[in-house]
Amino acid sequence: MRDRQGGQVIDLPLFDPLFSILGPQAAEYVRFGIVRERIGNLSYNSAPRNTYRSKDGIWFAVSASTQPMAERFFKALGRQGVLDDPRFATNGARVQHREELDRLIEEEFGRWTSAELETLFMEHSVTAIQVYDIARILSDPHFRAREIVVDVPDGRGGTVAMHTVVPRLSGTPGAIEHAGPALGEHNTEVYGRLGLSETEQAALREAKVI
Repeated sequence: MRDRQGGQVIDLPLFDPLFSILGPQAAEYVRFGIVRERIGNLSYNSAPRNTYRSKDGIWFAVSASTQPMAERFFKALGRQGVLDDPRFATNGARVQHREELDRLIEEEFGRWTSAELETLFMEHSVTAIQVYDIARILSDPHFRAREIVVDVPDGRGGTVAMHTVVPRLSGTPGAIEHAGPALGEHNTEVYGRLGLSETEQAALREAKVI
């Protein structure tokens, strides 16, 4: 039995969870030798699954992979009849005809503003959301409430916007001690350890080498 009083190593590199984004690709390759090629925001396994631009130029990411979700998606757009077309009636058919489906959806999105689409998708519980750039992220109420980005004093009277500490621990929360040293702040220490005298360092500064 494991000693409950002892500690343990938590091995959580960035690579491992990111690799899981690939889904079943490793299994497909090992079993069938399939190497997936890049297809942008599309999916080999479901449709509609892409990004579409609204009337006012805002992009939305849509994932309506299940049949109920596809039904809600087209109902939200007022296009329930799309699923009566044999090309789009099932997920398998939609994947086979995704180019035609995408053209239809692109045209439909062009009729609606981003605010209208967001309201429709919320009302119909559709898995679709605006694609954010950094400006929209920093103005979003959820990101602001979570304090994802914090202002850290730079030691020179200003601040630097930095990502907050992750993960957030309730008992022993982390903190950002400083924003990093100024350019050349540790030159004397570093070059001194390398054997350069103060006179030599002064000459290098004069020559704008350091």
